[in-house]
Amino acid sequence: MFSFIASAPSVLMGRMGLSPTMFAMVFGVSACGTLLGSLLSGRPNARGVPGATVVGAGVAGLVISALAVLGVALTGVAHVWTIGPPVAAAIFCFGVIGPSANHDALHGLPQVAGAGSGILRCTQRVMGALASALVAALTPLGAPLSTRAILMVAASVGAAFSPAALRRGRQHSG
Repeated sequence: MFSFIASAPSVLMGRMGLSPTMFAMVFGVSACGTLLGSLLSGRPNARGVPGATVVGAGVAGLVISALAVLGVALTGVAHVWTIGPPVAAAIFCFGVIGPSANHDALHGLPQVAGAGSGILRCTQRVMGALASALVAALTPLGAPLSTRAILMVAASVGAAFSPAALRRGRQHSG
């Protein structure tokens, strides 16, 4: 998500020619995707679906969406209407993952929930800063959409194989 935020102006306005007004509308709709994902992520939990399952589904959707963005970028058919849906899906999945991941990370730690939540947010922002720095470093190499898509794929696959995700999988399998 952070690579999208960092690269959106140069890709959408610079490469795809969106006006500032249209860019603001696209960016606003994207923000709504995160909110909608967060809002809907609690429904499965309310029906007894474990948080790890919700996170796993969100991460799977994130990987698939990132691969779709990469596919669009590599085929050369990138346009706001071809790149928008998979980016919107990725942002929605990011929203789905957040609440359950936060709950799972802090569950059983009520005595440090405030500090733990702060650490989670700080870590998220640091990772966002690193993603933005990577976007800036890769910009001179050309193919801005492809490099951003590669970052999205790498980050989403990294999330799928994170120590927390692997630990959850071991807990549920045995």
